[in-house]
This record gives sequence, C-alpha cells and structure tokens, in this order.
Amino acid sequence: MQDLAGKVDSHCNLSVVVGLKRDTKVTAKFAGDARWQPRSVSSWSGAKVGISMAVSRQYKSKKAWGQTYYYFHKTRNPLFTTKMPYYGGRAQRFDFQVYYQGKWYADTSKYFALATSGVSQVEFTGNHKGDVGWRFRVRSDYIDGSSGDTVNSTTYGAWKYFTFTS
Repeated sequence: MQDLAGKVDSHCNLSVVVGLKRDTKVTAKFAGDARWQPRSVSSWSGAKVGISMAVSRQYKSKKAWGQTYYYFHKTRNPLFTTKMPYYGGRAQRFDFQVYYQGKWYADTSKYFALATSGVSQVEFTGNHKGDVGWRFRVRSDYIDGSSGDTVNSTTYGAWKYFTFTS
C-alpha cells in the first residue's frame, strides 16, 4: 500500500498522479475540518499489460491486403517471440486464425508459460506445403484469471499477419 498526498484546488478537486502497473484500488480520504465531516471515496482502475511480439525466420515482409505480412518459405517454421511483464505462474495466450472466403476464423488458442524474463517463444511447426497461399494471423494476449494470475486487466496484443510461399 502506498500513501500519496495531494492538494485540493479552489473547485474542491484533488489531483494525484499514480503510476499503475497492476490493477489498483485508489482510496481518497478526507480527514474532515470545521465545516465538513470526514469522508473517503474509492475508485478501481485496471492496468493493462504491455505486450510485444516479434516475428522471425521470414524471408521478407511487405504491405499486402492492408496489413504488413511476413512471408515464409514452406520449408521454414515461423518463430513468434512474445514479451510481457513477468509475474509468478503467468502465461500468454497465443491466438491463431486463418483467413477463408473473406472472413477470419479462429483456429487455435493455447497458453504458453512465460520465462522469468517475461519471454515466451512459439514455433509454428509442421509441413507447410499445404499452407502455401493461405493467410494467417497470430497475437499474444493476457487474459485476467486465465493467464495464471489476476494482477492486470485483460489485454490483447496486436495481430501479426503471415503467409507461406513455394
């Protein structure tokens, strides 16, 4: 618990800056004075997780279909490296989708543990001969309560788009 002090302006507004890294309940307590009774007010604020994902092993990336796509040869397994703040037992959810006839379809969501460094690596393995020409996207998420802890609010990472070529 951290005690902070602030000044009240002439309009009775209290302003205090609180740096949040976790979901936090903030309580303002007024001790009272000759005119007003003591009072306290609480507010809850959710803190999202910073999530980044790097794509590697592609032979090129370029803008296509309105997004940046990573291109992989069918003989190469993509590697997705996620980084987010570590907390004991925390895992990232890895979402995988495929594009078919004008719509994205959810294919797989699976949890992968984070190392104490906050890093998780997922390799998309297999024979990608049948994946040539298909469009895929992946992202990493923190799901409050399902990612191993309840420290932060649910946060969705940015989609990364990729495809395979001959």
